[in-house]
Amino acid sequence: MLAILLLTEGRTDRALVEEIFRQRQSARKALGINLIGGHSEVTYGLDRPILAGFMLGEVEPERLITPQGAQAGDRVILGKPIAIEGTTVIAREKRAELSPVFGEEFLWRCADFLYAPGISVVEDARIAQRAGRVHATHDPTEGGLMTGLWEMAEAAGLGLWVEGEAAPVYPETRALCADYGLDPWGLLASGSLLIATPPEDASAIREALIAAGRPAALIGELRPPDEGRWIEQEGRRIPLQPFPWDALARLFEG
Repeated sequence: MLAILLLTEGRTDRALVEEIFRQRQSARKALGINLIGGHSEVTYGLDRPILAGFMLGEVEPERLITPQGAQAGDRVILGKPIAIEGTTVIAREKRAELSPVFGEEFLWRCADFLYAPGISVVEDARIAQRAGRVHATHDPTEGGLMTGLWEMAEAAGLGLWVEGEAAPVYPETRALCADYGLDPWGLLASGSLLIATPPEDASAIREALIAAGRPAALIGELRPPDEGRWIEQEGRRIPLQPFPWDALARLFEG
């Protein structure tokens, strides 16, 4: 990994730098990543530090999993409910106005989503690979689960059927979205993982994730392209389309 750290002018001290380096070192060790170089500097015009990393890895060709690898007939598993990152961002950035409505204990729990359940999907992917055959994975981010599902199908050139009621949403996420009139399916969903797997391996992968403390659900099936992309929800058939912008953007644009 190459790392670049940009620090704020006039607000950077030794303690801040040491804390950022400690966090980076902890994350690097947890993932087994080697740091091979980088650069740090104080940069004019920033209101917060920015840490960026560039990583390279190696994999045997037969073990490489790409979004294009999904096949018609594959089942789609959602690892961890939605929308982890969106929930923590709302709780952290809107704390003052949300505190009278939900209370501090609720908001601290939402803010802690950043760490538990967390926004990394590395271990989820490893568990899935050990438990069965994985044809494709995708981590839904901006545009939420809806956009992530569309992107997975688009990458493979396939149709997709999704059972809307099967896709779990954290209760905290539902509560915050209801308060602001946001759609959880379009909210920043980092921390969840979409997995495409042959139907005969789907149950084993789902059960392995659950056994590891990672809630997982079978939510859909990839189909031939001429069958289109649909969500079955509350007795209605809704076309599956990517969100034009993330629900967070709607919120912060007012």
